[in-house]
Amino acid sequence: QLEINFIQKGSRKNAHPDKGDYVKYLLRLNYVEVPVMYRFRIKNFLKIEAGVMFAYLINTKEFDIQGQVTPDPTVAGFKKYDLSAFAGINYKINDSFSLSLRYSYSVLAIRPKPNSVTYRYDSGQFNEVVCTSLQYNFN
Repeated sequence: QLEINFIQKGSRKNAHPDKGDYVKYLLRLNYVEVPVMYRFRIKNFLKIEAGVMFAYLINTKEFDIQGQVTPDPTVAGFKKYDLSAFAGINYKINDSFSLSLRYSYSVLAIRPKPNSVTYRYDSGQFNEVVCTSLQYNFN
């Protein structure tokens, strides 16, 4: 089955001023993603799936408490390509629709970890995603 997905990955850390925590951060990574998978049918309506996903980074946005973060030219940016391994389940609702739940993790770092003093033990930043989707199947 061929899939082409638009997916937004990222992270968020909200500030908690009442607890003395003023750090606020938001990261958005927009990808076009193509999974290559194997599906194992358990029942007519239930499948287990696993494989790899190739993704191309369309754009990124980072925000902190002062607004949008300007990329630092001395720090390596996000890599344009991502390769992830994934596993999940797929539930067929009817002939046209199905629900999917997937877990994926980057095989390669998406960018080096900034300001890392323990480079030997820190291989960078990775995407880790739990994704639910409603799929429409063209028959």
